[in-house]
Amino acid sequence: MDAKKYFNKTAKAWVEDAYNSKIYSIGHQRKKIVCKIFSKEPKMKIADLGCGAGYIALELAKRHEVVGIDQSKKMIEIAEYRKSLASPQVRKQVNFLYKPLQKAEGKFDAVIAIGVFYYLKKDLVFFKLVKKLLKPNGKLVVSARNRLFNMVSITERTLKEIKTKNAERLVKEIMQLYKGKVKGLKLEVEIHPKINTKSDAELRQHTPNDLKKIAKRHGFRFLNYYGVHPHLIAPPVFETKGLTEFESSPVSLAWSSQFIGEFKT
Repeated sequence: MDAKKYFNKTAKAWVEDAYNSKIYSIGHQRKKIVCKIFSKEPKMKIADLGCGAGYIALELAKRHEVVGIDQSKKMIEIAEYRKSLASPQVRKQVNFLYKPLQKAEGKFDAVIAIGVFYYLKKDLVFFKLVKKLLKPNGKLVVSARNRLFNMVSITERTLKEIKTKNAERLVKEIMQLYKGKVKGLKLEVEIHPKINTKSDAELRQHTPNDLKKIAKRHGFRFLNYYGVHPHLIAPPVFETKGLTEFESSPVSLAWSSQFIGEFKT
């Protein structure tokens, strides 16, 4: 997929779906987790790679200095508009740049890349860029599409993992996540009539263990994982409420189609 063309074409609709959907607001879930990670940090200079419409960057700018970079002109236009509506203090602390991610420059205390990693064809390109931008002992926060969820979602991806003989490895990794007890679990399931048939099959997936190993090879130390909007069956057909409180628990990685990882150099 050509990410630049895709987001230039769909920017407005993508933002509406990601942040204003009443069924599955993945954007707000990711923003909440990222802001939680940085909530107790001292003031930092943060690079937001693939900042999109600037939702995360503008929220972080309430406490931190943020540079948001995106190669979609349409997304940057939306981000600049939203910046114009922010407080003077936030506007002072955030800057949006329209440029290819590979041309990002400067030194930062932290780099975040939410909804970016799986559009890149090679891991090496991403980690080389992040290492160039980070100061010593810098922090990386990155999201990934969770391959483990292929075994939980009961979709065509489940069948594909079985046919390609990867199912056993994925199930064993999921079993490790269930070793701890899950206390206080209360579920509420809603069934929605509209089925989203849009496929993301062309986007790369990683298991939590895969990403941990890749990051380690490139000199990054693992800190934490967070499941993004945990749900038991692929949304938006089935929406499972009551699981978000487990987003920082290892078991949430078995229930989430995406996850966010926190790493340090």
